Amino acid sequence: MFQHYIKTTYRYIGRNKINFIFKLGGLALAIISLLVIVVYVSYQLSFDRFHQDHENVYRINSNREEDGQIVPYAMVPPAIGPALKEAFPEIKAYTRMSIPSRVMVRYQDKLFRFNGVAEADSTLFDVLSFTFIRGDKRALQTPGSIVLTETLAKQIFGKEDPMGKVITSPDHGEKTLRVSAVIKDFPVNAHLHITAIHTFGALMKSDLDSWEITWDGSLNLYVRLAPGTNPHELTDKALPILKKNLVKAADGSEKRFSLYPQTVADIYLDKPLKMEFGKKGVALYVYIFSLLGVLILIIASINYVNLSIADFDTRTREMGVRKVLGARKLQIGFQVALEAVIITGIGLLIALAVLYQFFPVVTEKLDPNLRFEMLWHHNVVTITFLLLALLVVISSVYPWYRLTSQSPAVELKANAGYGSSMSVGKALLLIQYAISILCICATVIIWKQINFVWDTDVGYDRSHVVSLVMPDEYPGERAAILKNEIKRLAGVESVSYSYYLMPISTYFKGWYQVEQNGKMEPMLLNEMFVDHDYFETMGMKVIAGRNFQLSNATDARQAFIINETAARQFGWSDPVGKAMKLGYDGESTEVQEGTVVGVVKDFNTLSLHRKIEPVILRLQYDNWPGNSLNVKVRGDVAKILPVVISAYERLMPGFLADARLLEDLHKNQYKSEDNAFSALQIGTVVIVLISALGIFSLSLYMSVKRMREFGIRRVLGATTMQIASLHANFFLSIGALANVIALPVAYWIMRAWLENFAYRTEVSLLLFFVVMCISFLLVLISGGYSAWKAGRMNPVDVIKIQ
Repeated sequence: MFQHYIKTTYRYIGRNKINFIFKLGGLALAIISLLVIVVYVSYQLSFDRFHQDHENVYRINSNREEDGQIVPYAMVPPAIGPALKEAFPEIKAYTRMSIPSRVMVRYQDKLFRFNGVAEADSTLFDVLSFTFIRGDKRALQTPGSIVLTETLAKQIFGKEDPMGKVITSPDHGEKTLRVSAVIKDFPVNAHLHITAIHTFGALMKSDLDSWEITWDGSLNLYVRLAPGTNPHELTDKALPILKKNLVKAADGSEKRFSLYPQTVADIYLDKPLKMEFGKKGVALYVYIFSLLGVLILIIASINYVNLSIADFDTRTREMGVRKVLGARKLQIGFQVALEAVIITGIGLLIALAVLYQFFPVVTEKLDPNLRFEMLWHHNVVTITFLLLALLVVISSVYPWYRLTSQSPAVELKANAGYGSSMSVGKALLLIQYAISILCICATVIIWKQINFVWDTDVGYDRSHVVSLVMPDEYPGERAAILKNEIKRLAGVESVSYSYYLMPISTYFKGWYQVEQNGKMEPMLLNEMFVDHDYFETMGMKVIAGRNFQLSNATDARQAFIINETAARQFGWSDPVGKAMKLGYDGESTEVQEGTVVGVVKDFNTLSLHRKIEPVILRLQYDNWPGNSLNVKVRGDVAKILPVVISAYERLMPGFLADARLLEDLHKNQYKSEDNAFSALQIGTVVIVLISALGIFSLSLYMSVKRMREFGIRRVLGATTMQIASLHANFFLSIGALANVIALPVAYWIMRAWLENFAYRTEVSLLLFFVVMCISFLLVLISGGYSAWKAGRMNPVDVIKIQ
């Protein structure tokens, strides 16, 4: 019996090769897109779920008051962890971890610089899951120990056994670290990006008993809770401990501070917090990818149904004969479903073959961590199977209904299958048009916003500035020599030091007193430490007052430069000469009185997602120049950069250059938007192509069904253009209705998306008019051939058809 169904399907495909190719092409395109989307979304949702019992592993975040506002932080004062562990038996283990840094290490005569080197408690391995290659969970119990990832161990030691080997850190006073374990590299779906972990205090001093609420002394706190523990109740019960121990404000008042838990699996896609490190995804774009997959599934199903409608003429007669011979509805339904399964299966094989060839392009556009092997993960296989099963069901239900709903007598007549089928086809085309227009709108607006991001003046020259990392313990007295020697290089225009790396560093914050209505009011403000040449190097403009002056020794402690936003926030129409103080009475910091000597034009230190904040710029008043050496070059950066790096390493023997292009750092801030745009581009192309296939096939079908009508019209004097227009107007009317439905929806959705940017492009009516024109052009291209063919037919050939 089953063999009979296979033979029937084979014969049907043989008789309807064009229809089969259209169905197969549409399904293959859709399946390729679905596979990519399923892999990407599954990868995004899998972050940190590899940790053992991850449902009970939490990071303890904090809410802090800053200048009257509550600000969420990913860090807490160091002493909170041990205090919570001692007070609550529900906490099975805790661990604290510092922000990973870039560290230079020396082994024998070889130098290396690595990202992702963090400090942590020895209890780290009781909270988070690691796979040990050498050593065990006791690896961090000995002070001065370091645990290396497998890749880092091979880079440093090659084929040597790393256990017990000693490495030193030149930029931390040649302090030593002894290798106590080697672990497997962190999975790519981990929010932590760590290459090595060493004990607290091994390289820098750490006050682990501090209850001070500061950004620079705080640490990440992870806890493992007993199953069944309510983490929110636990943090609420911790309030008395915080109230008792947290360092109070200078006036003796309690600072507003609270804790809240965040499960480790939610960290990656949750909203960004201050002082948060590691990989961050964007939940919105995961939803967009998922929605895109649903839309492609709908479009593919509609296309299949429309192609089936175009095939009803021959199928209804076939099914009429089957019914006369005793076929049941279930058997006919099985035949229709089997055809859909076979075509979908062939489409899946084609999709896998094409995707295998082009997967490098997918990783380049979406995420370099994606691998073709992820297609075989059980979650991906399960979801793909369910989606394809849903595709088969949706694609088969209506054809099965139409082919079984009529009596054999009706089906055996000529033109059976027309009529109500066209009403359904028209409705399906309307949905296809609307989805296509929606996707085209989204693609155009995201493209416009990305161009806006690249073209917007961020207030500094990001295209010609290179920033080199300065070692933590580099002799301050040699800083001027290094700066002057780099400045003498051909192609170098200006050099400066700073304690801030644009556009990725987090602001320092400090208490200031600001002149307000004749009184000095305390404010917690963002601050940047720079040198006299910083504005020239970064291409920033002083629009009022003056720059810092080398000839004026008092500038180091008494001169402040503010940005335009700060001047507006302070209510100063003429800021130059206004009084300011660093620190306030009663605070441990020494109060330093000074004045505003200049105003710098606003600049975006972070991405355009965030509004520009008030910033105070001042000179660093000790002999330490800062952790960034900024070099502005003329001409081709790629040609001059090797010369700068060579000079840096020559002037600083024993240190490796660590250079970053500000342009690259700026682009990395919008990686999520680039990925979303790439995916939407591809998805939109797929949707438009599938929709075009549906329009083309249905228009051909309609031209055949109306051929006698067109022949009579030709006999009565209708021109070729009139008949072609009559045929095309059917589709253009559907397109017009689709625009009426889709354009307002697209406007609402994209306005909501643009709200994520503090600075954004305008959504004009002209843009939607252009999209509408594109949609009509799509209709004309897709249905133009059948309209032309209808207009060119010979009435003698069609009127005689019975």
